[in-house]
Amino acid sequence: MDSPDLLISAVEVNNHHGVGILLQRFFPDSSGIITLRSRSLYGGQESFGQEHWELRSQFRTVPDTRSRLADLLAGRRIRRILCVPYYREDFIHGILAKELTGAPLCTFIMDDQTVFTPQVPAHWPARLLASSDLRLGISPELCAAYARRFSYPLELLPPVVTKAVPLIPCYWETEPGEPLRAAMLGNVWTAARFDQLRELTRATGLHIDWYGNGTQAPWLTGAPEEWEVDHIRTMGFLPEEDLIAALASYPFIVVPSGSLDQHDDNPAFSHLSLPSRLVFLHTATDTPVLLLGSPDTAAGRFLCRLGTGQCCAYQPHALIQTIQALTNAAVRRKIQQAIRHWSPALVLPDAGEWIWSSLAKGTSAPAPFHAAFPPETFPPGWLERIEPFATSPWTRPSPANDTPAPLALVHLRNRHHGWAVAQGMALPSLEEIELGVFLRAAVATGALTATRTPGDFLILDDAAGHWTHLLNRGHRLWHPANTNDWLVDRENFHAIEALGAATPSSGVPEKFDAILSGSWLDQVTTAEQLACLVARLKRHIKPGGLNLHGATAVIHPDYFWTGPAAAFLRDAFGLASWELDSLLADPDLYTMSRKAYDLQWAAVTKRPYDDFGRPVALLLAWSAPPAPSALSVFNRLRAWLRG
Repeated sequence: MDSPDLLISAVEVNNHHGVGILLQRFFPDSSGIITLRSRSLYGGQESFGQEHWELRSQFRTVPDTRSRLADLLAGRRIRRILCVPYYREDFIHGILAKELTGAPLCTFIMDDQTVFTPQVPAHWPARLLASSDLRLGISPELCAAYARRFSYPLELLPPVVTKAVPLIPCYWETEPGEPLRAAMLGNVWTAARFDQLRELTRATGLHIDWYGNGTQAPWLTGAPEEWEVDHIRTMGFLPEEDLIAALASYPFIVVPSGSLDQHDDNPAFSHLSLPSRLVFLHTATDTPVLLLGSPDTAAGRFLCRLGTGQCCAYQPHALIQTIQALTNAAVRRKIQQAIRHWSPALVLPDAGEWIWSSLAKGTSAPAPFHAAFPPETFPPGWLERIEPFATSPWTRPSPANDTPAPLALVHLRNRHHGWAVAQGMALPSLEEIELGVFLRAAVATGALTATRTPGDFLILDDAAGHWTHLLNRGHRLWHPANTNDWLVDRENFHAIEALGAATPSSGVPEKFDAILSGSWLDQVTTAEQLACLVARLKRHIKPGGLNLHGATAVIHPDYFWTGPAAAFLRDAFGLASWELDSLLADPDLYTMSRKAYDLQWAAVTKRPYDDFGRPVALLLAWSAPPAPSALSVFNRLRAWLRG
């Protein structure tokens, strides 16, 4: 291939997921395409394209990712780029591929990961869209939402089919004495939604034959034998011609969607995604469609716009009413006429070539589907509640009351070592310091910075002797006589001992001005220990008191690891999360050196440094409300952590 095209996607392009099916439909001849994916979810199974590259960059810095992508592209003259992003790294790959090759770039957004769900930091889609020569969206709703969010217009490319076939008429007839049986096509995205579907079929008596691979999803509860008790029968995957013939025999086809209420567990998909199976149905058979979910979903608006089916809430009485309508002869005739009318508009032969020709023009080429998607009007306030993106990736707007959000998983930096030394701590150099020692020093320095006045500090650390220098600042230090016993019973107050001095005459305090730990959290792993830890941290802190705890983490090219306590405490205390971008991109990030690792960790891990990953140090910090001075104390700590 002298000038191949580059397709950037999240995972393998195959028949196991909708994006893969759609891309194969659009590009039946993929011999001139190189694929680049960021993850492998199907064992590397991919026959699409001439070459298949995988660049796992989730936990790599952008410069490292750029270097590795440059190595892959070396000697290649890329003609055009199509980026279909999903994960954060897919957006980065698209941006870098454009920079490295200069080839025209088309970005096709099929799934939302940033507007209705914060899975991808908004600055990456903003940069990718800014770099793109053509921007496409899967639905009118997605195009409008992204144009509002990022101020770049997106043009529509729905999941059209590429081959016109004769529409098979629905030949369903009632069968006296037999239960009503409908077909279902599509995925159920969560266990909760599937349980709701089972309750619905039990309550209404509707029988469902479920076609496709959706039945193999690992999150589904129960077994097929149990589903059949609830009137859901699995039919598996059928060849397309056999599937169409089967679907034409049912009174209607059920397509699950979202409810757009507080129970919707996939709002991004519900709001913005137009399922390809819905368009496929309209070009294959005139069997009516019953969409389970809100009529304001992208799928629901599509049906209502064309008049090709009806929407129904996940409620038994609503389903019964909708079934009555869809089995009414007059209603069925009207719906089937609409399907036959709109079916030709949903066929676009050579859809892949349409993408490339639109990219060459820099705008959407004429297409039959434009007739089925006239200019949209959206419910009042729908677009207005989407906040336009205008924030730098490294700063966040302050709340109106100027109260800082609690911090969590703040990463340590090299400069924190210098500040700890400036406090009079005798520490090894950055090249020689072990991560746990650095964590204890950072926690102690942070506590000194935030809490200037002497107070009672509870130290949770097996190496409590490392904390005695705090006594020089006038603080009174306390330590559980046995930290393991301290986490056994959350109700009983186990023995607390003074550290480094005789017990004051006032006795052991019930509550403390600060609770500190270095790398001790790494030992707190069981559910019982975690629950007890949270109870004790809440019980034994003074109003406005400071919690500051260290946690070990490891950055490996294939994963990011930290112990369970960090995430558990973050959720229990409602702490703001960290951003992977800020961690990977920080030029001052502290990483335990190869020398320190080889000297102090390698004998235990029994893995070389490059194989184990880079050990880094995280801090969790929060204050307990309320206290008049809590804000100023926390602001000092915040400034120290942020540097």
